[in-house]
Amino acid sequence: MKKFDLLEFRKQIVDHNIILCFEGKMSQGVLVSLVDTLKEKLKDSDKDPKQRMTRKVFSIFVEMAQNIQFHSGESVMIDDRETGVGIILIREDKDNYVLTSGNKVAADNSDQLSDYCNELNSLDPDQLKKMYKDRLRSKRPENSKGAGIGLIEISRKSGAKLDYSVQRIDDDAQFFSLTITLPKVD
Repeated sequence: MKKFDLLEFRKQIVDHNIILCFEGKMSQGVLVSLVDTLKEKLKDSDKDPKQRMTRKVFSIFVEMAQNIQFHSGESVMIDDRETGVGIILIREDKDNYVLTSGNKVAADNSDQLSDYCNELNSLDPDQLKKMYKDRLRSKRPENSKGAGIGLIEISRKSGAKLDYSVQRIDDDAQFFSLTITLPKVD
């Protein structure tokens, strides 16, 4: 096995202002633990007296984690439940919080996912709100894990365009990355 340079890894975390990072199985228990950790990291934010930014960070973080949990193309069984595998991290600088998530997607679904992100990016806030309400009212397929509203919610809550990329892993899988930048001044 190749030797791992933990000091270099730590340096990368510090240099990139990463305040939270997780890679692995995104079970409900892990998600709860990550939210608790994030609360601890952000609890003394005197720059956010009304906690609006903190709530926005939490909300988007949870949506991104749930997208991994329910929609990752790589999954494992935990307590007789299928759960997705992926990576999520939060960086902070003096002006922004930057949330990034990533997970595998089936190669034959990647174009559809890209088209959906582009569609969301083309909508204004009122159109996003209407789409959200329409999706909530629509009948879901029996085996559906949601109404497709996670990305809509991320787009609505962030007020930002979905900054995404899809990278080829192999013939069957691609890696979907999503980055949301939240300016601290709100």
